Amino acid sequence: MSESRWDIPPAIIEEAQKWRHWLHQHPELSMQEFNTSAFIRKVLDQYGIKYVFPAPGTETGVLALLGRGPFAVGFRAELDALPITERTGLPFQSVNKGVMHACGHDVHMAILLGFLAYLKSAGKEPSRYRVIGIFQPSEEKAPGGANMMVQDGLIERFRIKYMFAQHVEPALSLGTIGVHPGPFMASSDELYITIKGHSGHAAQPHKHPNPIIAASAIINFIYSFQMQMHSPVEPFLINLGKICGGTTTNIVPASVEIAGTIRAFNEETRLLAHKALKEKVPLLAKTHNCKAKTEIISGYPVLVNDNKLTNELKTAFEQAGFNVTQVPPRMGSDDFAFFSQEVPSLYWRLGARSGNESSTAYLHSDNIIIPDEVIPFGIKALITVAETMNLLES
Repeated sequence: MSESRWDIPPAIIEEAQKWRHWLHQHPELSMQEFNTSAFIRKVLDQYGIKYVFPAPGTETGVLALLGRGPFAVGFRAELDALPITERTGLPFQSVNKGVMHACGHDVHMAILLGFLAYLKSAGKEPSRYRVIGIFQPSEEKAPGGANMMVQDGLIERFRIKYMFAQHVEPALSLGTIGVHPGPFMASSDELYITIKGHSGHAAQPHKHPNPIIAASAIINFIYSFQMQMHSPVEPFLINLGKICGGTTTNIVPASVEIAGTIRAFNEETRLLAHKALKEKVPLLAKTHNCKAKTEIISGYPVLVNDNKLTNELKTAFEQAGFNVTQVPPRMGSDDFAFFSQEVPSLYWRLGARSGNESSTAYLHSDNIIIPDEVIPFGIKALITVAETMNLLES
């Protein structure tokens, strides 16, 4: 990657790497990020950056504020870690047993802090728009910190016009940025079905409605139903990950429980699926003399990248020396989607593969290693956005 004219002082890169190490070593689960939040505020105090705490709708979120102007541009990083026992062997491996930054959120926070520190220390505070660094809790757990912030009026209160976020991507090499215009990440909802029959002796099946038989019919329906719900070129899925029922061979169980996930790339398709499942599943159970209750817990909506922003930033990233590639849409989800539903937004993948064998594990793995070398690339990406959006215009 060629050097940008926005040269980053080595001292800031070194500091950002140290921040990353501390954050990685002290991970906290969703809605429990109190020490993480305190650390973020300590760094902001060190650089004289003003902030709002707690951020709207949260207990641990922090909003870093820089610059002036009638409107604001938001840059998001996530605070929370995952319930995973780390096995990387890193010298800064997690000291919190059973908790690990296995999704790169420690890197995201360090990058955003480095970007803000760069703007402040280099005297490049925005004058056309305000920059808001959004350190958001609970990306990994519904209802999602982004949702809580939006519901509490973050966008309106701070007059945010655009939102940006990046996510480390071990499948892409350092210096590569992956973009995708339009719907990029799927909505994600939780499906729970409880089927009630009548417990009794297995030798008298005619006397006891068997919820396992009803469950079989419902499962077959769901997997055929998803093929009929959408266009063949529009991703949509229902995947069942849990089924529980019965205790032994000679007893008809009283109930069966099924759980799964619903993913869509179209909000209309998503809502139609919810409606159809709630209507059809009880009817199928009834044909087997059982009763069924369908519960759908709405999670994250579709994450949509603004086409205009995507095209503008794609060119800007290329001009800054990044290798830019268009990546396919993903069935995974991210609560940044709540922001993208409110204002024009862009969420991109930041290459994080250094070529080391240890870094080839994927996200949410207990041995994933994101190299420190990704941090300056991430800071440069944010600087490129600031330049392209004329945030630093005098």
